[in-house]
Amino acid sequence: MALLKPLYMAAAEGDPPIPYTAQMDRAGLLSSVFSREGVLNKDGGQLRVTQRGLGAAMSVDVAAGWCAIAGDDISDQGTYVCVSTTTQSLDIPAPPASGSRQHRVVAQVRDKLSNGSWEVYDWTPVLVADTGTGLRPEPPSAITLAIVTVPANALAITNAMIGDERKRSSVGTPWQTGSWLAAGVHENYGGRDPSRPLSWVRTPDGWVFLSGWFRRSGPTNSLVANTVYYLDGQPASGGSPQPVLPPDARPTGIRDFIGLTSNGFVHYAVWPSGRISFRFNYNTQLVQNQTWFSFDNCSFRANSFG
Repeated sequence: MALLKPLYMAAAEGDPPIPYTAQMDRAGLLSSVFSREGVLNKDGGQLRVTQRGLGAAMSVDVAAGWCAIAGDDISDQGTYVCVSTTTQSLDIPAPPASGSRQHRVVAQVRDKLSNGSWEVYDWTPVLVADTGTGLRPEPPSAITLAIVTVPANALAITNAMIGDERKRSSVGTPWQTGSWLAAGVHENYGGRDPSRPLSWVRTPDGWVFLSGWFRRSGPTNSLVANTVYYLDGQPASGGSPQPVLPPDARPTGIRDFIGLTSNGFVHYAVWPSGRISFRFNYNTQLVQNQTWFSFDNCSFRANSFG
């Protein structure tokens, strides 16, 4: 398709009816409603992957919920709204004898009209299994719900093995978007994952939504409760403090919000200079390659008074 018919036109009397296909509805209507695919109510637990509710076993449960999935089997496939009204179960392969396996749990659209390899017209939770070569990529027309890491000789899947990968869907068209690592970042926070890129969205009324994460890549460090630390700050090799956010995504005053790390909740602050600081209200340790700082859907007002 190139130029889609405007939604919805009606033929004048005597003219033939104007046909509209499901693909035109998805590409013309749903794709304009959802500016980002994902789970509609992440905070409400929709489509969350957890250990088996009837007792831990080599399987996981996928909670009921709604999601928006952008089809990418073909061009102009459009966005699907997918609904599950009951908990679904997925079997997890047997654990390896040594090492570990990383399995991806996705919600995938299977539309025969867009992908002739399918024989169905539906969507379903799917396990993209690690067969020994590592975490496999996300398949077409799918969103990732979780990563399940299975260690050697595991007897059952527990919540500690399940990493929540759900992203919130976004409704409406953003005004500006971009990457939010404008300059450097302290070398102790260099670990980043391309599946969770650092990005920002600014809406017309000045709200900035961040997403992505940093991982502690430097040595293990003990932190004191209610002490302010910086994700950017002075690079270990010296030099001036480094801004992280570009000018379009900076507030006019200090903006505080609550975020999440693998250690628990954390208090973030975004500064007019583009720097980002954090503090815990409890003593904790940042462990090399094991502590991460998530900014998924952390938000603040950029153009309000400071």
